[in-house]
Amino acid sequence: MNDPVPADTTTRTDTSPAARHGRLLLARYAALHDGLMPRSATGAESYSPALARWLAGSELPAENVARARSFHAELAASRDVLASGDPVNGRLCRLFSVVAQTDLERDLLALLIAFDVSPQVASAVRSMSLWPESAGLERSFLQGVLDPFGEPGPQVDVAQLLRAGHGLSRRGVIRGLREATASRAVFVDLSPIVMTWLVDGTAQASKRADAMTWAPPDAPELERMAGLSVVADADLGAFIERLEASSTLRVKSPRGLDVLLTARLAARRCSRGVIVADLSSTTTDPAAGTAQRAVREGALLAVLSDSWLLVRGLEHESQLQRLEPDALADAVREAATWTLLEDAAPSDLPGLGAQVSQRLDAGVVEVSFPERDSRQQAWVQLLDDQAPDVAKRLSVFPLGFEQIAQVASRQALGIDAVEEGCRQSIGHRVGQLARRVTSSLTWDDVILPDVIVDVVTEMLAYAKHREHVFRDWGFASKHAYGIGLSALFSGPPGTGKTMLSGLVARELGLDLYQIDLSRVVSKYIGETEERLARLFEEAQRGGVALLFDEADSLFAKRTSVKSSTDRYANLEVNFLLQKMEEFSGVAILTTNLESSLDEAFRRRIRFHVKFERPDAEERDRLWRAMLPSSAPVAAGVNFAALAKAYEFSGGEIKNASLRAAFLAVAEGKGIDLDILDRAAAAESAERGRLVRRSAYDFITDDDGFED
Repeated sequence: MNDPVPADTTTRTDTSPAARHGRLLLARYAALHDGLMPRSATGAESYSPALARWLAGSELPAENVARARSFHAELAASRDVLASGDPVNGRLCRLFSVVAQTDLERDLLALLIAFDVSPQVASAVRSMSLWPESAGLERSFLQGVLDPFGEPGPQVDVAQLLRAGHGLSRRGVIRGLREATASRAVFVDLSPIVMTWLVDGTAQASKRADAMTWAPPDAPELERMAGLSVVADADLGAFIERLEASSTLRVKSPRGLDVLLTARLAARRCSRGVIVADLSSTTTDPAAGTAQRAVREGALLAVLSDSWLLVRGLEHESQLQRLEPDALADAVREAATWTLLEDAAPSDLPGLGAQVSQRLDAGVVEVSFPERDSRQQAWVQLLDDQAPDVAKRLSVFPLGFEQIAQVASRQALGIDAVEEGCRQSIGHRVGQLARRVTSSLTWDDVILPDVIVDVVTEMLAYAKHREHVFRDWGFASKHAYGIGLSALFSGPPGTGKTMLSGLVARELGLDLYQIDLSRVVSKYIGETEERLARLFEEAQRGGVALLFDEADSLFAKRTSVKSSTDRYANLEVNFLLQKMEEFSGVAILTTNLESSLDEAFRRRIRFHVKFERPDAEERDRLWRAMLPSSAPVAAGVNFAALAKAYEFSGGEIKNASLRAAFLAVAEGKGIDLDILDRAAAAESAERGRLVRRSAYDFITDDDGFED
């Protein structure tokens, strides 16, 4: 629930109910010992006769006892105020009604609060206890104040209350209680997190601990996410029912995605917030006990703020060596609040979350990763006034709903900022082994034969509809492997293989990463496989397309084993075959030497596109396409003559066009046939080809200089 009252001064002054109650306790103690105790801490005063008689075993003076007992009625009325929900300070009343279970516990908490918030009470305590520099209440003095008459009774067991094993100490409400030694006094005070919560509220209290955050039920971003149609009400209802049945719930999710969102939406239905204790940020020293303390403090704040507790950071295998499942289970059991244990560990590798849950006999729920259709719906609802194709493009990024909501908040900065936010949220490390390929070209800039267009169309249809075919039509049961989009582009250099790869990736809304072989291939045995495994794993997680340029370098034919080098080379190819079959993303391979590829590998590639050098008609179209509409191209340029004179590939035409542009600007005129012809001749000479005829040799009277 929300904090009952905003931060104010009600707990800071002597007017608070806790401060008044603390003063009454001290007044009773002072009345009982008035005239008996020395008045200063100098030690110069001798014991009074009355005190000497009392120490020898005599009864306390009857008038002192009578004065002390006269405070009983006021103390009883004050306890009723503390426990009845006094509207003066709702947080204070919640502490005394929910955390404190007995009158004695309320007395202790009121005295500690009064010592902390009231300078007058603190001064009186230091004077009466003869500890002028103390930062808390000394244990023996505290015992005398709480139980001045030493009377036995079920509610008056101060020795039990002031042991380290008492609930208030175990739950972290008070601190300082430990086994006392002969050489060291024990000072008790209120936990800082409780004191901060009383004075400033839940948000500030959660900031006192490094591993803790608070997610309130009325946060604006939660209100926005609650309206998503992709978050099923039935799932939230089942979530709450399971938690009501077991009070502790193990929440399984891939990489922990959307666990916090689901927990917050479910808690919101119950008008509660969520306290998050993230153990991944605690110290690695198990002896420090910081993980258990983080759970205890999180649980305490959850009880105080009427919130649920979510424990995160249990999925890492390494934590099994530094966190004790039994100790964590005890801390959760002591929490006395609804607790969620996030388990992001793989199903085949149960981690600490599974072990703690087993000890607590916790229920289990799963938060599934949203499918692309659901992600697209989320983007549509969260992006304001954006075209549907934007949401469709962004849905490619494998993000959970919570991540989508965070990234969507960037839309005021533009869609490019949103896309970059998606990449940052994924946090993949493909860039360590590959470089991102970007291109400004569009399909209008591409000149392709019909046979290639047909194959590319089929590729795009496969990528866009494979989820429907494999999942909804059941083809996944017949094809356990090789359901990813794999394509081989083969042909001479400069025919557009890499360019087409970029266009395909853009059409699918994917970032294209070209594999840097120098970072992947290693001379050390096994290191190449390790890097490739990491590459495919990160690409799968990041939702990117992979481009293996010059694939024959990696996927060469296996050879007969004549040496250990041959054996390990064959192992690398076998490993690649396995990874390519397992990869469910998009992988495009290009090669100039298709015949050098391993036959088993070529058989596993789903789509083959063979690029040929363009014919004269295609070269004509390429020359036209390579010159931008804003360039100063002279009228009447005979592109057909250029196409016949120079048997260029698309890449060579692209280079010659750029060369012509620089020649034209240097000579201060437009791009005409003469400049284009000279640029093409220079490109041919650079390629080592003999130029026998120019474009002018292919101009006839029939066509003149008309294109």
